[in-house]
Amino acid sequence: MFTILFYLLAFVGIWTTILAISAQSQKMYGLAGLFWFGASVLGMFSIGIYLLLLPFILWTLALAHMFGWVHSRWGTVLFITIGAALWMVFALTLG
Repeated sequence: MFTILFYLLAFVGIWTTILAISAQSQKMYGLAGLFWFGASVLGMFSIGIYLLLLPFILWTLALAHMFGWVHSRWGTVLFITIGAALWMVFALTLG
């Protein structure tokens, strides 16, 4: 049952991530991050910590769009890098 729920959350996470990237919507970034967080919780005994990278990146992008800090593709790359760096700090201190 948990496997089916994991794959369902991962599929919906992929779908909402694609929609968020195409729409550049902060709400879609947040929603996609929520689905990926659910998938990472269900996969916590195997690949959960690695899947947690996606919510960190998506929520960082959502906050950046909410405050109006993203004006170009380079701004998006900057906040993707910041989200990945935050995840790295989290992963290294957790492990």
